[in-house]
Amino acid sequence: LAVAASMLARCAGGDRTLALISALFAKQDEWAFVRNNPVPELFKFGKQAGFTQESFDKCLTDQKLMDDIVKIRSRAADSFGVTSTPTFFINGKKMTGAPTLEEFDKAFSALLKS
Repeated sequence: LAVAASMLARCAGGDRTLALISALFAKQDEWAFVRNNPVPELFKFGKQAGFTQESFDKCLTDQKLMDDIVKIRSRAADSFGVTSTPTFFINGKKMTGAPTLEEFDKAFSALLKS
């Protein structure tokens, strides 16, 4: 399902990409944890980003795009130990989940002092 959401964000293109990613993260519980078939819930977000049913279906059946995303995800996991989204690296130190501004400030302050 995460791959499908990533595919949708990439297909959105331009300014719609970041807006869709923000909406998907902010309301993740509305689509990512739906029992049975989550695709209709994901389509609601796609529709808000300008997708028609046809463009939504075309995006989610793009095998090359899916393969590229899986390849990138595998490389991140194998090479850098990324196991969740979001994951940030600050001067080689991994931060996972949703760090607070205070945690980012602490990480950058330590970096600036060195």
